[in-house]
Amino acid sequence: IYAVSETTLETRWTMNMKFRILPWQPDLTFTGTSQYEFDLQTEKVVRHSDTWDSISDQEYFSVEGLRDLVRQATNLAQTPDLETPKYVTLKRLSRYEIRSYDPYVVCETSTSSGDVTSGNGFNELAGFIFGGNDRKETMSMTTPVYTTSPRGESGQAKMQFVIEGSKYKTAGEVPGVSSSSVEVSQTAAGICAAAAVPGLPSESDVREAEDRLRRELASEGIECEDGYELARYNEPFVLPPFRRNEVLIRLKNFQL
Repeated sequence: IYAVSETTLETRWTMNMKFRILPWQPDLTFTGTSQYEFDLQTEKVVRHSDTWDSISDQEYFSVEGLRDLVRQATNLAQTPDLETPKYVTLKRLSRYEIRSYDPYVVCETSTSSGDVTSGNGFNELAGFIFGGNDRKETMSMTTPVYTTSPRGESGQAKMQFVIEGSKYKTAGEVPGVSSSSVEVSQTAAGICAAAAVPGLPSESDVREAEDRLRRELASEGIECEDGYELARYNEPFVLPPFRRNEVLIRLKNFQL
């Protein structure tokens, strides 16, 4: 809550809903601000206005706002009913959103190439969570599978599985690795920008999405960290229109 003036307060909000009337039950997210103007004598609200972050036309009936709603409602991408890192959407714009992530634990391995869309490394990580560890414990599959961008021209990408946070709160609680190619680490809390990459993206599709996201963030004066992550949420057999993929970039010193 912010004091805009002696008689006006502004609040920032996030609204999430599931559109259950449609068979694919899409998730809809809206963020924005509300202003409340008070009459100091009566101590009542005399004016209230809402603003959406995702549109520029803020009229009571906005065609742009309707398009934004329809675009979200017709998005067929599905998120599996699996444990996933917890985050709050701070701001959703038309082409990307900004999220605040809680810390989470991952197991990771280097891939044999710098291609973030490659499946290299999956079997090593699957072996670890399905009993190939020093306790022979089986851990639940989570979502998404992350692949981090290579560091440097000759660097390798890294694939990461999220460790179920409901069972293991820190990296130290996770069973030890049995393979030198697998590591367990804690991912720090942070603010990320996320943009969707539909279908079955190629490496060039992902890099194009990263470049576009960086340009849009720069135009808003938002500072980014180096590197990016590709988050893939679905199993390999899911058809392209129903797949959820995202490019994520960590932000520096972000403030609303």
